[in-house]
Amino acid sequence: VCSSDLPTMKFVNVTGLESVHITADWNAEADAVCAYPLPGQEWIKALTVSDSTSSKTLTVSCSDGKTVLGNGYAITGGDGEVWVDEAVPNGDATHAATSVSLVAVEGDAYGGDWDLEGFLICAEPLPGQRVLRDSNTSSTHGELAVMYCVNDGQVPTGATAEIHNGTGT
Repeated sequence: VCSSDLPTMKFVNVTGLESVHITADWNAEADAVCAYPLPGQEWIKALTVSDSTSSKTLTVSCSDGKTVLGNGYAITGGDGEVWVDEAVPNGDATHAATSVSLVAVEGDAYGGDWDLEGFLICAEPLPGQRVLRDSNTSSTHGELAVMYCVNDGQVPTGATAEIHNGTGT
C-alpha cells in the first residue's frame, strides 16, 4: 500500500521511551541521509493488528519492479516493553532486496495492546544493488559486526541489523 499520509518523504522520526525510569538526562537523536528522489521512488507502509499477542511478524514489500532503498518501523503501545528484534531484507549477494521482514517481541509480560508498523522507501533498481551479510562470533558481551561493500567501488546505501538470540537483553 502506498502511503497517502506522508507523500513528500521530507523527514525522519525517532522516538525514545524509558522502560524503567532512570535519573540521568538522555535524549533521542535523528539522522537522515538525504538525496533527490530517484525514479519511481515511493514510500510503503504496512501494519499489524493491535492486540496483546506476544510476538508479531510483518513483511513489507515494494511494488513490482522496485527495490528497497531504506526501511524503518514503529511500535505503537508497548510502553517500552516491546521492541523490534529483527529487520531482515530478503536480498542476497547477487540480488537487491524487494521486501523487509520484521519481528517484534515483548520483553516482560506486557498485557496491553500494541502493534508493529513497517516502512520502506523503494525505487527502480540501482546498478549493482545487492544485500551483503556478515556477523561476529557469539559472545555474552557487547559486540560489533562490520560489513564492507568491496565490489567495483560500491558504497553502502542503507543498512539494517539483526540481533541473534538476544531476546531484547
